[in-house]
Amino acid sequence: MTAQKFELVFQKISLSLPLLEAFQGTEVRKLTIHKKERTVSIEITANKMIPLQKQEELKGALLESLPGIQAVSLAVFYELTDKTPEALAAGYWGSIKTLVSQKSKICAGVIADAEWRVTEHKLQILVKHNMAYYLAQKHLDDAIANMIHTETGETLLVQFKNQKATEADRAALENNRKKKFEELSRQIITTQAEAVQEKANAEVAAVSPPFPRGFCLAKKSTAQTRRLLIRKFSGKMSLSRAVFITSSREKFVAKNILFPLILRI
Repeated sequence: MTAQKFELVFQKISLSLPLLEAFQGTEVRKLTIHKKERTVSIEITANKMIPLQKQEELKGALLESLPGIQAVSLAVFYELTDKTPEALAAGYWGSIKTLVSQKSKICAGVIADAEWRVTEHKLQILVKHNMAYYLAQKHLDDAIANMIHTETGETLLVQFKNQKATEADRAALENNRKKKFEELSRQIITTQAEAVQEKANAEVAAVSPPFPRGFCLAKKSTAQTRRLLIRKFSGKMSLSRAVFITSSREKFVAKNILFPLILRI
C-alpha cells in the first residue's frame, strides 16, 4: 500500500485524543490483515519519538475495535534528523523505562529512579542498590540496543552501571528495612497466635465427648441443676445425666455425673 497519513487510515476507529496526538504527523506505510491467523500487522514511519507506552495503547485500542482480531503487531521506524547518542538516549528514555518495567515488578522498581548518561558513545543506565548485574543477566541491555537499532538503524551500546548511594539513599534504605522488619514481625506474631488458638480448639474438641440430646451442661452440681434434670415419665424410673466441665491450665476435662431419679406422677 502507498503510505497514508495515520489519521486517514484509522479515521473510522475511535481513538482517544492523547493517542491521536502521539501519532499525529506519522504515516502508515504498511497494513496487513492475516485472515487465517486473525492478526493485523502495522508499520508506521515517524519523524518524532513515540513513547513505547503509547504504542502499546494503540495496539490495545485496535484489538478492542477490530472484531475477530486476536493480535495486533506494530513496528515504528524513525526518520530523525538528530541521531546523536545524546539525542537518542533522551528521546528513548521513556520507552526504555517502559521496556524494562514490562520484564518484571522488580525491574520496574529498579528502573523507576534510574538515571542515564552518554560516555564515549555508550549509553550508561545508572541504577541503585547494586542492581546492574541483575538487569544485565536478563539481557535488557541487549533488548534496549536492539529496539534502538531496529527503529532508527543506529547502533548504540547500552550498559547498566551501579550508582553510588548517597547518605540520603542509605538512610531511606535503612528506614525501609526497619519498616519491612516490623511488618514481618507483626505477621509472625499474628500467625503464631492463630496457630496456638487452633491447637487449643483442637484439644478441646478431642477431649470433649459428643453430648446426646437431653444432656445438661453446667459448671458445677447444684440443687437447681439437679432439678433441671428431672424428666416426667409415667410411673417409670429414668436415668438422667449431667456433664460438668472443669477447666485445667491447658485443656478442658469433661466429667460425667449420673443422677438416678425416681419420677412419680
